[in-house]
Amino acid sequence: AEAELARQLKHYALLAPFRRMGSRFPKFGEFYRAGKEIAKGRGGVVDLGIIRQVLTLSMLDQHISDDQARFPTVVIGDGWGTMASLILSCTPHSKVVLVNLTSMLLVDLVYIRKSFPKVGICLARNAEEYKAALNCDEVGVVAVRADDSEIIRHGAIGTAINIASMQEMDPPVIASYFEAFRSSPNTKTLFYCCNRIEKQLPDGTEIRFEEYPWEQADNVLVDEDCPWLRYYLRFRPPFKGNYDGPAWHRLAELNKYIGVS
Repeated sequence: AEAELARQLKHYALLAPFRRMGSRFPKFGEFYRAGKEIAKGRGGVVDLGIIRQVLTLSMLDQHISDDQARFPTVVIGDGWGTMASLILSCTPHSKVVLVNLTSMLLVDLVYIRKSFPKVGICLARNAEEYKAALNCDEVGVVAVRADDSEIIRHGAIGTAINIASMQEMDPPVIASYFEAFRSSPNTKTLFYCCNRIEKQLPDGTEIRFEEYPWEQADNVLVDEDCPWLRYYLRFRPPFKGNYDGPAWHRLAELNKYIGVS
């Protein structure tokens, strides 16, 4: 018990700068409490991974109207289902679409179940199943394997979220997601993207944030180096460690194409 208390106190102390970052967001306290409940359901404490997602959602909340939040939120590459769990907790009227590699998608769903044992989950494998899941009131989470990701263009997307996984994708895959967002059959889609400014893949391909298929007609709402992704934490001195490269985050209202129903 003493060791567990010491671990919790260390986490709490190390995360103090992140809680200060959150103080400028009106709903940070509410979302932070939701993060604590999610961590508790998983048998842990609020760690760096969770508080970063809390900060992200707190920032997004300032730009997403209640009407917009009624459209599905698409989360690509969620880590341990944390962002999806926060959305389910803090904006329960929003349906969540999870897109991930098959093995990680299973992990996401297992951890979502820990926090929301009664939430309806549906795996959609094609456009027909996807549209049916979106129209089913009993389904709160729609799971989509990355290999089937093109099907998300067949349903409305209120907000799309990608954190630290587009930097692992080849440019054609990145482009396919942008096209799906722009082609979704609703008039307004926000995209929050937080990834390394540049990264070299194992095959030598250079991935650059600014070379993603952004358009001049996109309405950029947030555009800066991500304050909560500047370093990671250690329990021993030095307590901060630097990543291989800086991360940038951008929230944009995307220029939309004609929707595909």
